[in-house]
Amino acid sequence: MIAFREAYKTVTKNISPLSSEKVTLRNLLKRVVSEDIISLFDSPSSDVSLKDGYAIVSEDIEKASSDNPVRLALIGTQFAGSRKKIILGHGKAVRITSGAIIPEGADAVIPEEFTVNKNNIVEVLADAYRGRNILRKGDNFRKGETIISRGTLLMLPISGL
Repeated sequence: MIAFREAYKTVTKNISPLSSEKVTLRNLLKRVVSEDIISLFDSPSSDVSLKDGYAIVSEDIEKASSDNPVRLALIGTQFAGSRKKIILGHGKAVRITSGAIIPEGADAVIPEEFTVNKNNIVEVLADAYRGRNILRKGDNFRKGETIISRGTLLMLPISGL
């Protein structure tokens, strides 16, 4: 038998880290990241809606309630994945789906359940402050940011793969 310190020195002198290898996403579980993973882009890449509803100017609906509905003209629809450029002004609304890019000029999204759409006039029954229901560009991570650090043990299974 040998002492612990001697055994430790012997082991650490005779082992070295394994070399890096590329593996498929399915085989990442219980692997250690060999180098920092750096984001190549902002996520999200634009300001996007967190809810299905209407992109609006928050100032327009600051006094809206079920007793005092505010009426806005519906000027279009923005779907997730679309890069259509829509410019929104006061007194207007754009139908928007979750994940869709926020139209220029809009500063909040009022969820659909607080509205009634009657012949392209949106009655807003609640207020929404500036930034409400919007995920800002880069809120998840920014281009150049370390997403996963070297040495991280990947323990959670990646679903759907």
